[in-house]
Amino acid sequence: MPLAKLLILNMPLSNLTLHLTAEAEHDLEQVLMYSLIHWGESQMLTRAATFEAAFARISAFPEIAELHFGAAGEFRRLLVPPHVVIYRRIGDEIFVVSITHQREVPRKRL
Repeated sequence: MPLAKLLILNMPLSNLTLHLTAEAEHDLEQVLMYSLIHWGESQMLTRAATFEAAFARISAFPEIAELHFGAAGEFRRLLVPPHVVIYRRIGDEIFVVSITHQREVPRKRL
């Protein structure tokens, strides 16, 4: 099972349901694999725990991140150094649409 799926399956969500889009899931996989290859398993597990905590914070406090407006509507950007988690809230659900390095521009128009 991919690392990103294991992370989400083991994440206790307190309030709102959080989903990763296919793009965000791929982004998370890439971040975790990069960490594993370049810094080892311990650092990869630390990064995974950092994202797990960020997803739990987003679920419990969806307005925690700054609000932005794009071509496809509003979205939020939460800094998880050195990455940014980009997500949208739709009703009682949160959709993580992208995870990028803080210096990158997201691949899809927001």
